[in-house]
Amino acid sequence: SLNRAIVSLALPAVLENLLVSAVFIADSFLIGHLNDPAALAAVGISGSYLFIANGLFMALSIGSMALVARAYGEGNEAQAKRMSGQAVTLSVVFAVVCMAALFPLAEPFLRLLIADEEVIRQGALYTHIILSTSILSFPLQVMTGIMRATGDTRTPMYITLIMNVINIALAAALIFGFGPIPALHIAGAGWGAALARAAGGLMALYV
Repeated sequence: SLNRAIVSLALPAVLENLLVSAVFIADSFLIGHLNDPAALAAVGISGSYLFIANGLFMALSIGSMALVARAYGEGNEAQAKRMSGQAVTLSVVFAVVCMAALFPLAEPFLRLLIADEEVIRQGALYTHIILSTSILSFPLQVMTGIMRATGDTRTPMYITLIMNVINIALAAALIFGFGPIPALHIAGAGWGAALARAAGGLMALYV
């Protein structure tokens, strides 16, 4: 039935959105166990800063979804592939521009929100680490949008689920230390999220 089709397409997309947010929630949860209020505040504020770029990639994702879905629905696979390729290329170009713009502005932005120098220092460190892999992670939103345009809402959900598993495993090991790995505290949370997001981008690009 139509209702069943709508639910089967929508439910994985809803779960995917929750899992995307869960990356930063997991970091906040793990950092909270350090009993370091400055680090916890830094993660929260930095997350708000990183979401600034989301609007650009959300717009690009919506535009590419509309075009790809139209071509795919018409049975014009060659046109759908061409549009997908252009959308991914644009997303990579925009990711480079965003990295170049957001990297130097991280600390000034944090200073607008809070006066605590320790929060600013840790927040800038966390933000810079996550931005280091954004050439792969920012286009993820566009690539998963292209998948949804062809009726595949499950693969993006699986990708974000794997991202969360990678993030939790890496962040826990790097924040608190594990064997020969030293405790990196907030830098560990940053590298966990950065590498997980990069892995998600690579998986989506492969698909």
